[in-house]
Amino acid sequence: MKLLTPSLLALTLMLGAPLAQAQESETLGDQAKVELQRNPDYACTQCHKKEDEAMHGKHAKATNPNNLGPVTCTNCHGKPSPRHREGVKDVMDFQDKSMPLDQKNGVCLSCHEPKPLREAFWAHDVHATKLACTNCHELHVAKEPMVGIDSKARIGLCVDCHGKQHAAKLANEAEASGKEAP
Repeated sequence: MKLLTPSLLALTLMLGAPLAQAQESETLGDQAKVELQRNPDYACTQCHKKEDEAMHGKHAKATNPNNLGPVTCTNCHGKPSPRHREGVKDVMDFQDKSMPLDQKNGVCLSCHEPKPLREAFWAHDVHATKLACTNCHELHVAKEPMVGIDSKARIGLCVDCHGKQHAAKLANEAEASGKEAP
């Protein structure tokens, strides 16, 4: 009986192996056709759940021209380190003034080419080395306020921004000279 059991086991394995291999190859064949279902932004959205941090609008529906996949958090913000939750600044924060301008705009320009931007509106070219794209554009909103803005509203934005710059310059000059700003 002791000899019979190993023999039966060996026979079962030999006869069952081709059947198992056939089933496995069918399963593997189906799996090869299945696309990855895990949300690539899952780890990010576990902490960044607020509605204003969620990705909406154009970027949420866009295709990344660099990899032809959907735009993900890490495409723009980079991949966080294991110490990210401890407050380590290891991803691109477009609102952080300490982040270098060329790095911020470099992220945007990795997908948005300068020539079409310049053709769409001359200010893209003029401001690209002085302002971050996010000074004017919002990233995660359902409707980007700058898209479809009429020329009168654009002029208003120019006047508002340059007016603030001028007032700040006067205040700085007045402070430096010890006088009160006008």
